[in-house]
Amino acid sequence: MPSVVSSQNASRQPRNFKSNIRSDISDIEVVHKRIESLILYLSQWDSPFHSLPARMEHLWKDLYSRNYISKRDLELVQSWILYLNLIGYKFPKLIKRRFRNVAVLGHFNYAKSPSQVDDVVFWTQKYREWFETVVVSGPFEMHQIQELKRHSITAFRGDRNEEGGYFQVTENLKNVLLYFKNHSNIESVMYFHDDGMVNVTELSKGQYPFPTHEIIGNYRDQRYDLSYADIRKIQDVELANKFSYRIYPNGTVCAFNRLLCQPSVKDLYKALPLYPWGMTTKGYCGVSQQKLAGDEEIFPYHEDDGALLFSSFTQSDFLHIPTMYAEEFGKLASLFLKHNVIHECAWGTIVDMIRKKYNATVRLTMLCTSWGPKRRGKKALIERCLRDSVDYGVIHPFKIGFEENGYRGYDWAFDSVQR
Repeated sequence: MPSVVSSQNASRQPRNFKSNIRSDISDIEVVHKRIESLILYLSQWDSPFHSLPARMEHLWKDLYSRNYISKRDLELVQSWILYLNLIGYKFPKLIKRRFRNVAVLGHFNYAKSPSQVDDVVFWTQKYREWFETVVVSGPFEMHQIQELKRHSITAFRGDRNEEGGYFQVTENLKNVLLYFKNHSNIESVMYFHDDGMVNVTELSKGQYPFPTHEIIGNYRDQRYDLSYADIRKIQDVELANKFSYRIYPNGTVCAFNRLLCQPSVKDLYKALPLYPWGMTTKGYCGVSQQKLAGDEEIFPYHEDDGALLFSSFTQSDFLHIPTMYAEEFGKLASLFLKHNVIHECAWGTIVDMIRKKYNATVRLTMLCTSWGPKRRGKKALIERCLRDSVDYGVIHPFKIGFEENGYRGYDWAFDSVQR
C-alpha cells in the first residue's frame, strides 16, 4: 500500500529545507482533499443490487473507476468473494437500507425542554438509520436552530411559531414540500410528530427505493374512522353522513347525502348527528371551514352542486406526500391556513382535492393508538401494538421525554416496531 506522505530524506541539505516543507504541506493538502472527496462519494453512493457480495463488488468497481483503489485491490475483493462462495459461506442478508428518495419531516409541538436540542439530535439520529434526509420543524428559538445546524440538522420554524402545533404543522409541511419540490433525489416528504413512531418496513412494503408515487395517510378502523377515504365511494351513506358534510358559499351546511341542511356545522353536528368528535364545532374547525367555503379562491374545488365537500377529520400524526403534488398542496394549505382551519380538519380534505384533481393514489396505513392513561405514551402501548396481529404503519404517541421512556426506552421502542 503506497505511503500517504513520504518520509523526510535525512540527507537533505539545509538550503532545501523550506522547499521540502512546502512540498510536504502541499502533498498533505492533496491527500486531505482526496479523503474529503472519498467521504463525500461514499456518503452518497448506492447500488441497485440487493445482496451484500454484489454490493461490495459494485462498490469496489466504482472506487477503482474513480482511482480511489488499484486494479489489484478490485481483483483481491473479487477473489475473496469467490472463495467464500466456494466454501459455502452464507453472506448475511441486508436488513436495513437507508432510503435516499424520501425526506423525513419530524415536527416537535413544543421546544422549551432544557434537553430539547439533545432530544432532537437523538430523534434525528434514530431516523437517519433508515432515511438519508431527515429535517425537523417546531417552535424553535433561533439559538436552538443554530445549535441544531452545528449538528448538521436542518430545522424549520415557519411564521406561525406557536406552541401546540395547531397551524404550524400545516405551514411547515407546506414549506418543506416546496423546499424539496425540485430536488434531484427527493421524491416525497414523510411527515410525522416527534411522538409518532413509524414502522418503516410496513410503510415501504418491503420495496427499495421507497414507493414515493402514493399519498399515504393513517387511519384506525374504517368502521368508525374514514380518514383519507374517498367519501364518494363509501357505500354506507349513513356512515358517510357521520364524517363528511357539504358547505355552500352562503354558509349553508348539508349532510353528505344533502337530505338535511342546517345554518352551521354546529347545528348539523347536533341534528344529524355527526360523529361525536368535539373539535368539529370549534372555531378552528367547523366555523373556519364555513369561512373557507365562501372564499372565491376555493371555488375551483367545489363539487358539481356548488358545495365544498369536507372529508372526514383525521388524527394527523402522519402523512406522506409525493413532491409532484408540492405546488398543489402548498396552494391548498395556504387557503386553509388563511381561514385558520386546524390540520386535523384540513388534511383529509386537502388530500381528497388532490386525489380528485390528479387522480392521485391514496394508500391507508393502520394507526395504533390509545387514549387510556395506562398505555398512552408508555411502553405498555408499544407492547400492546406489537401483540396485535396487525401490521401497523404508525404508532402514536410515544415521546422521548415522557416519564420513564428516555433515550434507552425510545431506542428499544423504535427498533421493536420495525418488524
